[in-house]
Amino acid sequence: MAVNKNNKNAISGSNIKAGRNIIIGDIHLHENRGVKPKPNKDEVSNILKKLEKLLSIGKVREGIASLADFSENQDQDIYKDALSLLGRWEAMSRKEQRGTLSASELTLERNQISSHFLDLLERFSQSVK
Repeated sequence: MAVNKNNKNAISGSNIKAGRNIIIGDIHLHENRGVKPKPNKDEVSNILKKLEKLLSIGKVREGIASLADFSENQDQDIYKDALSLLGRWEAMSRKEQRGTLSASELTLERNQISSHFLDLLERFSQSVK
């Protein structure tokens, strides 16, 4: 068996057989996987409308989660605030399930979270202009 000096990963004269090419070591991928490109103004407008619609039909948790997902690569402050608000929603939901929040406390917390969500939407709208 001899090492091919032109290619540090090639061995000639080996008894190993494979149906296809085999690459051993030193593979470098330089593309940005998972990084979403910045949206244009129309895309942002459409997303904001969808998020506002979720809020208007009472799907606050879904709206906050969608904002967190969308803002992750756009605005880290909005992203962190959306995650914090999502955590607050989840904590409220757990207290609701346990019955440790009165109806008035639950309504107040939902309204406060919804108000903060609207503030986040406004901030996000301003940050991508």
